Parts: sequence; structure tokens; C-alpha cells
Amino acid sequence: MNSTPFSLKLANFEGPLDLLLHLINKLEIDIYDIPIAKITQEYLCYMHQMQQLQLNVAGQYLVMAATLMAIKSKMLLPIESVEVQEDDYQDPRQELVDQLLEYKKYKEVAQYFDQQQEAQLSYYTHSSLVGHYLTDKYPLPKGQVSLFELVDAFKKAIAVPVKEVAHIKQSKESVHQRMKWLTAQLSIDKRSSLIQTIAALPKMGQVVTFLAVLEMIKQQQIYAWQQENDIYLQLINKEELNDVN
Repeated sequence: MNSTPFSLKLANFEGPLDLLLHLINKLEIDIYDIPIAKITQEYLCYMHQMQQLQLNVAGQYLVMAATLMAIKSKMLLPIESVEVQEDDYQDPRQELVDQLLEYKKYKEVAQYFDQQQEAQLSYYTHSSLVGHYLTDKYPLPKGQVSLFELVDAFKKAIAVPVKEVAHIKQSKESVHQRMKWLTAQLSIDKRSSLIQTIAALPKMGQVVTFLAVLEMIKQQQIYAWQQENDIYLQLINKEELNDVN
């Protein structure tokens, strides 16, 4: 597999604050009372997973990791009751909480505008490419997923035990070849579970398949949406859309 870092930016993928909000929602944490030790451990696990997948981890993620470690260290220090009055004490987490609340507010506003735009697209116009997807003939699955949710699904898939033969040759398959394989599979199955697709493969093919999925999402060749505890994939049939136009 190519050792070049795989760079990807999805619509729902913004940066370290987005990852922290994802973890807070996933772990059902009170944003006003963040357990720093737990959130730091989860954050570092995600960074490690992204690095294993050869995803390009930008410097801002490393800065946030250092910030979390610094806050964790401050919270471990004892408070000197004589020198520091209770009224003067400032929670080391407060600045981070303020940033998260501000970011969350703007993210919710952006989501509101996205919903309004989606509602407008439900009105059919001949010149609108996306409008065709919203008709009965070209249904658009609801609920786009973030990169973090895709990484969650990958972690679940690789946790499934796989029976491997005694002798396995090293895989020489590229991401491009795996993209062609996924296109062929989805042409037959129409839609497929990401977890089941990856879990059914030998360990050597799981990472390259996941990278192929990310590249196909990036190139707008497939949809990925979340349903219950799984993520499903479906081809975007551009040829049929061109026929409609």
C-alpha cells in the first residue's frame, strides 16, 4: 500500500473542535463538566487510529492534544487553599469549554442553513442536478456522516474476528483498484454495509478498502449515511442523471 499520507476533507469534517464535540456526543458527556482524563484518552486513540490509516493529521490536532494534556496536568495539581481563594479559582477547562460552546453555536447555525437549503432543493427544477436526487427515481439517503463516524465504523469492522488462511501473500492492491472493486460490488448490491464489507476482508485488505471508501466519498462517487449503528454505502449514478438532463 502506498505510504503517502491520505488527505481528505469532508463537509462535516472541520477540525479538532469537531472531533471533541463528536466525542462529547458519543460518550454522552456534559459539556460543562468534561472529564479531561477520559476525553484526552479518547482523543489520542482517534489520532492514533487516523495515523494508522495514513490520514493526514494536521498540526492543529497535535496542538489540541497538547492543550488537553496541559489541562489534565493542571487538574492533577493540588489547590493551595491558603494562597488561592475559592472565588479566585479558575477551572483549567473553562477556556476550552468556552471555545466548544462558541463552536457548537456556529455549527448549529450552519446546520440550520443546510436544512433550509435541503428544503429548497425538494422543489423540483429541471436545471438542478441535486433536485433529481430528491425525486422518487433518484432518492437521496438522509444523514451524511463525518470522518469521525467513518473511523468509528472502521474500528468496529476490524474488531470482528476474521478467519485467515495459513499462507497469505502480501497485498499489492492499490486504492484505485479497490475503488473499482467497490464500484462493481455496489453495482450489484445497490447499497452495502460499510462494517460488513470491511469485516469480511482479510486484515491486509481492510485499510486499503477503507481508504478507497474515503476517496470515493471525496470524489462524490458514493453516498455514505448512518442508519442505527452502521454506515451504508450507495453509488451515485451520474450517467442516469446526465440522461435526465
